[in-house]
Amino acid sequence: MRRRGPGGVVRAWRRFVVVSAPSTQTPTERIISDPPPLAPLISARALNDVLGDHDLVLLDATWTFDGGPAATAVGRIPGAVAFDIDAVSDRAASLPHMLPAPKAFKKAVEELGVGDRSRVVVYDRIHVFAAPRVWWMFKAMGHARVQVLDGGLPAWIAAGGATEPQPAAAGGDFPGAFNPQPDMARVTSMRQVAAWLADGFRTVVDARAAARFRGDSPEPRKGLRAGHMPNALNLPWSALVADDGTFRPAPDLAAAFAA
Repeated sequence: MRRRGPGGVVRAWRRFVVVSAPSTQTPTERIISDPPPLAPLISARALNDVLGDHDLVLLDATWTFDGGPAATAVGRIPGAVAFDIDAVSDRAASLPHMLPAPKAFKKAVEELGVGDRSRVVVYDRIHVFAAPRVWWMFKAMGHARVQVLDGGLPAWIAAGGATEPQPAAAGGDFPGAFNPQPDMARVTSMRQVAAWLADGFRTVVDARAAARFRGDSPEPRKGLRAGHMPNALNLPWSALVADDGTFRPAPDLAAAFAA
């Protein structure tokens, strides 16, 4: 894009704006702009269009549990590194997968090559399962430029995307420089959830399968009681995805949450 500005030409580029003097002079000032906002999801086709971008970091967040869904695709998107939600957690907590402290998160993602201006795309080899959790973790740490690959690696392969046979690498080629800016509005406490359940001020949604919500099926994780929180509502995550593992269209999602 090009337009005439006072005393010269302004050329808008993808990552920055160069303000130049008239053609007889050299550029005099460079103004670094904020990266554009990103939608929560990115399609396989859209990801393919930016696959070679220097700021792109691909994270394979595949995770499951005993009795949980199994990976339906093998290999990795070229250049992807592994994000381990078991390891990137508060290891001192008595419960699994508790959000780590900002300092610990910083160290973990810098080793994966993530920096403040990185465009992070997270995916699963199980369509969409653990990747949204990692998306939320980045959001909770103040990183706006993060997306989930809609449909995961299976959707990428179905769209003709290239893959490499080896699993995702354990670390990035170069360390990043990531500075967390925690967004505590994305985190709450058990005490606050209990209060919302009691007074109905907020709606608490349980995304497990209906049989687990009702307590008809035993919990696959050892030590967990069957059933659900009093006054919680059930919206199984499987109701939000289509047969091909991608999220349903936005109107369908809105209708599901409104029901």
